[in-house]
Amino acid sequence: MGCLNYVLRSSFLFSAFLLCVFHAAAQKTISVDGREFTRYRPKYFSPHRGLFYSIYFSPVVTVDPLGFGGKSTYGMALGSQISLWESKTAENPLTGIKIRGFYAAFGHEYYPQQYSKTYASLWLRIKAFIPLAGKIDYIYASGYGKTGITLRYCAGFEVKKITIFVCGESWFYYALGGPHPNFDTKYTNAGEIMAVIPIFTRKEK
Repeated sequence: MGCLNYVLRSSFLFSAFLLCVFHAAAQKTISVDGREFTRYRPKYFSPHRGLFYSIYFSPVVTVDPLGFGGKSTYGMALGSQISLWESKTAENPLTGIKIRGFYAAFGHEYYPQQYSKTYASLWLRIKAFIPLAGKIDYIYASGYGKTGITLRYCAGFEVKKITIFVCGESWFYYALGGPHPNFDTKYTNAGEIMAVIPIFTRKEK
């Protein structure tokens, strides 16, 4: 009986010791010589996997920098940008030019005075003295009972969270089953100036 009591008492003390150890390990901070330190866990060093995206609004104005003819018009776009890869290194103003990330985007541009454009694009962000950005849009144009494909190339810069792009559309238009709707519009589409304004962003914290 005495041996059983000894075993039970030893088991209780050992369980209490483990409970104290686990409780201490569960604490987020530990105090050493009056200073608080945060306990790091393996998950802090594991890459976070998830879908990081933003939803943006984009006003657009078409321009004709090469004098092809046609009037300027305006449009409004709503789109979503998805992060494919972003640099996790700390920002350093002395590191010079550096790629910050690659992104995919999808959007729809509505023009009240002419045909509309739906696009998929690949974006690039570059760290420099002024943050730079570029993108290539693959545009599906539809209007006047016609459809067609256009390529658009954009370069720009960032001001806080807003990106300003200056764009040019390729001179060669692919038609789908007939003339491209660009041939029926009286407005120019050779180039655009647009501002990409995020209205919602989900990113890793």
